[in-house]
Amino acid sequence: MNIALSDIPLPPQPPADLETRNVIDKFAAYVAKNGPGFEEISRQKNADNPKFGFLFGGEHHQYYQFRLMWEIQQLKGGMIGYNNNQNQPNYPPPHVPILPVPLQTQSFDIGESRAQVDSIRNQIKESENNLQAQYEVLQKQKEMKVDEAVKNSEEKRIAELLEQVGLNIEPFTQLLDHLQSSCSKDTISVIEILYEQN
Repeated sequence: MNIALSDIPLPPQPPADLETRNVIDKFAAYVAKNGPGFEEISRQKNADNPKFGFLFGGEHHQYYQFRLMWEIQQLKGGMIGYNNNQNQPNYPPPHVPILPVPLQTQSFDIGESRAQVDSIRNQIKESENNLQAQYEVLQKQKEMKVDEAVKNSEEKRIAELLEQVGLNIEPFTQLLDHLQSSCSKDTISVIEILYEQN
């Protein structure tokens, strides 16, 4: 169903007198903000005031009703305005028809999706490899720390035992250092075995 712009009703014409129009516009804004109680009090106070004849069904009453509805809509988030090509402000029509919007279908490329899945799998595999390498490095560092702690503990225990028996092995240590610098590996191994046995 096509709706022409000419089918949409135009808002009532505002008063030609700018002062009257300003009074109605401002009053409608106050009523929209403060509620119908404000309008009722104004009716009572201005029953004999011709400037407020629009409150009692007089001239420009339809414009006031329209302007009041427009102000209320603005407080609720506004409506889309339109121009009636008569140098009037962009007032919204009382009822804006909602036209159906055609649905757009999105194409799906299975080849591209597979490529994305493969790329993600490769990234996951690479991450797993990196994590494994980091784990191995951490394990190696841990083993080295444990070995160092064991060695330090053994050296400390040996030093305590030597102190208890009153044995000074410094001459033997110097002899071994001298032999290590001047002998072959096999000779050093034999000397170390002899040293450990004694």
